[in-house]
Amino acid sequence: MRRSGEHRAVLDPETLVLLHWDGEAPENILWQRFDLDAGGAFVHPDDAEMVRSTARGMEESTGSRGSSVRLRIRDGGGYVEMTASMHTVGLSDAVTAILLVFDELAVEHAS
Repeated sequence: MRRSGEHRAVLDPETLVLLHWDGEAPENILWQRFDLDAGGAFVHPDDAEMVRSTARGMEESTGSRGSSVRLRIRDGGGYVEMTASMHTVGLSDAVTAILLVFDELAVEHAS
């Protein structure tokens, strides 16, 4: 259940491309494919391996981890650090995805 002011992004665990927003997308975060670099990754390239390895570790255990993940912000196309809770979710028996959960305050603070 999504709380008021909470944003949830579902990412491909290998490419880190955004697959789906659960609810409304924040206005100031670049997320549409045409807004992103050629690879389309949603997180900063320097954080990509950390996000992938954290997701792999979580597949072996249950629960969530808080991670600092840099998300692209519309203002100038730069990156601003924002804290997000990271979870792995099963989409089917053989497919998992990364769920990033962050709230409106994190989005406002990043702007």
